Amino acid sequence: MSLAKKVFGATFMIVAASGVARMFSIFSAPILTRLLGPVPYGLMALVVTFTSLASTVGLLGIDMSYARFFFTKNNSNHLGVERFCWRYAILSSIAISFVAVLGWQALYETHATHFPVALIVGIGTMLYILSSMSQTRARLNIKYKRIAQAIVISAAISTLMTIGLAFWWRRDEWPLLIGSTVGILVTILWLGIPGKHLLLKESGLDVRERWNIFQLGLVGSITAPMYWVLSSSDRWFINFFWGKELVGIYSFACNIAMIGHMVNTAIILTWFPESVRTYEANQETAPTILGQVWGELFFLLAIVWLAVTAIGGDLIRLLSDPRFHSGVVIVPWIAGGVFFYGLSHLANTGLLISKNMKPAAFWWAMGAGVNIICNYFLIQIWGALGASIINCFSFALIFFGVMWKSSKLVRLRISWQKVLIPAALIFLLGLIAHSPWHDHPLVSLSFKVPVCLGCSLVMTRFIAPEWLERIREILVAKKSR
Repeated sequence: MSLAKKVFGATFMIVAASGVARMFSIFSAPILTRLLGPVPYGLMALVVTFTSLASTVGLLGIDMSYARFFFTKNNSNHLGVERFCWRYAILSSIAISFVAVLGWQALYETHATHFPVALIVGIGTMLYILSSMSQTRARLNIKYKRIAQAIVISAAISTLMTIGLAFWWRRDEWPLLIGSTVGILVTILWLGIPGKHLLLKESGLDVRERWNIFQLGLVGSITAPMYWVLSSSDRWFINFFWGKELVGIYSFACNIAMIGHMVNTAIILTWFPESVRTYEANQETAPTILGQVWGELFFLLAIVWLAVTAIGGDLIRLLSDPRFHSGVVIVPWIAGGVFFYGLSHLANTGLLISKNMKPAAFWWAMGAGVNIICNYFLIQIWGALGASIINCFSFALIFFGVMWKSSKLVRLRISWQKVLIPAALIFLLGLIAHSPWHDHPLVSLSFKVPVCLGCSLVMTRFIAPEWLERIREILVAKKSR
């Protein structure tokens, strides 16, 4: 099977599963936004961002090293790499979860009622780390179908539990906190972790090998806290200058605008292991093969931006309580940030293959620094809109910087003319489609969807015709069963 078919097939499967999972969130939005209101969403956003930061610090990029060194040509090292990475992740998750509890409690030291929330933060931190390692292990073993199943099942259980708790228990942040935590736990249980026969044994790697693994992850881990700064610090600035209500509105709108992240996640889960496999198999032909598929993935991310930009505002007006409708204006900008975030990961390809993530760390630090400075000055003036614009431009800066350095280490043969012309057409269509086409959101969507879908299919026919053929094969295979 070709690289394109592997990546597209796995990406399609995971995107479909993520789409189903997202539907649970969308259909529950009218219920939960009315029952809970913006403030619980605001606190939930702060908990998620804090937990995300703690878990990335705890991982220190070991999941990235796990994915890269697992495919070294020396097959005898595979189990050793797995043992070392998992043993480190488990010990780190235990330690960092205690630190997370203390850190959260320090932030809210005047509010004794926040100690139970601090416990949720600690538990969530540990589960996030184990979930990340479980997903990495599954994709290294080409278990994309099981990852897709985990995405759907965890989303269903999490959503149903949240709605049930909001209806029959209490109407504050706790239904959101408990539902989210249970969802992560379900993912770990479904994907599994290595057995004790593997974890209790020494890795068998010498000091140099362990240092090489740790070093790659350590440099790469700088990007994770920087991602937190770029994607989450804006909530804290909004909370400081405007309060939790605007945080809740902004966070809910971001949840709609960041639908494209499910495509980013699917690409990241499939692209990196498959691109490394391709490079290790034949280093002479790999730049051509990888460059072609890279360009097609660029086009896919652009189409996703168009879709989210066109329908995101109408979905917010359709699904949420009117108190959340002011978040519509941020959708194109947040979707743009998601687009450039996905591209920044694709830009990492050359760095990861060459086992040198230092340039990525530098540009992520640059982007985060610019983001923090601009957030401080602009959010207090422009509020949520300012935060969304800064988010988009910060990720764009990172992409261009990383791509420039990555191409110097491993030059992929990318047809930029084939990439940029459709991207310009998609951008122009997005400018037209981001505003409502009718006062009623359903009517607006009924106008927009056929136009955007038709234009996307026409461009796909010229840019990546094999995608349409692959979709046809998948549909025919399902019908024949």
